[in-house]
Amino acid sequence: MLFPMQENFTVFNWGMNTWGYIDAEGRWAIRPRFQTAYQFTEDLAAVSRQPQIWMLWWRPKWGFIQRSGQFLIEPRFDDARAFSEGLAAVQSERKWGFVNRQGALAIPARFDSVEPFHEGLAAARVDGKWGYLAPSGRWAIEPRFGGAREFSEGLAGVQIDGGWGYADRSGAIVIPPRFQQVHLFHEGLAPVTEKGQSMTGYIDRSGEYRIPKQFGHALQFAGGRAVVQVPGKRPLWGIVDPNGRFLIPLKFSDLGAFREGLAFAREYGGKYGYIDAAGSYAIPPRFDGAGDFSEGMASVLMIRPGGNGFGYIDKSGAMVIEPRYSEAGDFHGGLAKVRRGDSYAYVTRTGAVVPTGAL
Repeated sequence: MLFPMQENFTVFNWGMNTWGYIDAEGRWAIRPRFQTAYQFTEDLAAVSRQPQIWMLWWRPKWGFIQRSGQFLIEPRFDDARAFSEGLAAVQSERKWGFVNRQGALAIPARFDSVEPFHEGLAAARVDGKWGYLAPSGRWAIEPRFGGAREFSEGLAGVQIDGGWGYADRSGAIVIPPRFQQVHLFHEGLAPVTEKGQSMTGYIDRSGEYRIPKQFGHALQFAGGRAVVQVPGKRPLWGIVDPNGRFLIPLKFSDLGAFREGLAFAREYGGKYGYIDAAGSYAIPPRFDGAGDFSEGMASVLMIRPGGNGFGYIDKSGAMVIEPRYSEAGDFHGGLAKVRRGDSYAYVTRTGAVVPTGAL
């Protein structure tokens, strides 16, 4: 796995074209020569370079590199996004199209706006209306919507006459546009809010409510459970099953989704800890802030006298990396991005800084 990294700003480079990629050991796998460097997706990464002619710097151009550092597509676009399902959106002369993994412009740049491909279709806007493109570049669903969301489980939220409903892959409206807010379907359910109302419930694929409108916030289902909030003077968070039964009762002032079997939680007047699937504290509350677990580690905030920033704990609750960072991201491929002062670097699961001496 490769990680974007910027070499030190100096009076000689002025921060121009100073991004490259390091490996998990902190060695430069791709030397710094990019103005911007995104994460690799589908073995390709969008990067930009800022050309210089004499003493003038020009607007960066975007292309795509392989893990070897060689360009698959030389920088020639005004903007670019990550690959999804074998295609990546690119912008040229204020219009958007898509390139494929062979480096060819698979869908010409003729759209005002586009979204990534999901389930074989991509939302695209032209002349103020949204439709859905097939990978061939032809309209799978002709543009006629005021707004369009990505497909999930065969349905996509679409806006018609100011209201949101759901369309299937043929473009047929299968759930009428009676909502002011819609979200993706997960595990057969989607949280929605009716027009003119404030409470959220969950509908099934027929558009019928499986869980009545009763929540101020309602997150997507994952693993047969969803995090919900019931509003009030002291809003409370809990977790429901697909039938609306509370698996974990409403008692938290803040509650995260379960990641790797644990979820951060806080009760009013207390600290953050981590609960298990039964709602019991697996890691007792003692943190001033908490993030999700990733690769067996979670970032936590400790404020003096217990600490001075973000650090990382393992699933036993032991502080593995001391709380001294102003930012702390999730672990991916054995490394997590952290910030201290104005400097960024990565840390390993043991707390070693990569590259050495970067912070």
